[in-house]
Amino acid sequence: MNFRNMRKKNMLIIGPSGVGKTAIFEKIKKILNVPVVIFPVPGLSQAGYVGRSTDEILKQIYYEAEFNLDVAERAIVILDEIDKIAERGNDGVSTSGVQNELLKIIEGCERYVETGNPHDPYFTIDTSEMIFIGAGAFQELFEKVRPKIGYSQQEEKTKEKNQIDTDKLI
Repeated sequence: MNFRNMRKKNMLIIGPSGVGKTAIFEKIKKILNVPVVIFPVPGLSQAGYVGRSTDEILKQIYYEAEFNLDVAERAIVILDEIDKIAERGNDGVSTSGVQNELLKIIEGCERYVETGNPHDPYFTIDTSEMIFIGAGAFQELFEKVRPKIGYSQQEEKTKEKNQIDTDKLI
């Protein structure tokens, strides 16, 4: 099978910490002839705020492809620990703003990226052919719902321990 001729298919990989989600892609990186970038998502902040922006992902891809845009635009990008940017009631600079920016590059877009290098100050990259893989533990999906304390006490919901459905993911 020719990997480069596959249509873009993004993925989500869910599993507990330590099972080898990231290690699999370290091996794939050695086997395939495409850049594979493993990027830890925690710590990203919305454009305009202090911290790493989503452009850092695109810069890392560009550098991994040795400044060749044709190669970079066919990269595989693992967004490691993507579950850590889930909204949990507080809408900060590392939640919905980052989610929206990530969504744009995951769906596919042309992006102007400043490098900070005076000899190569910027590049424009198209993400529509890149494969993005979100990897995370999503630990809260596996935990049982605890009863609420007080007047609205509910019984603990029981589901099969490792069963994940779309409602839980949403």
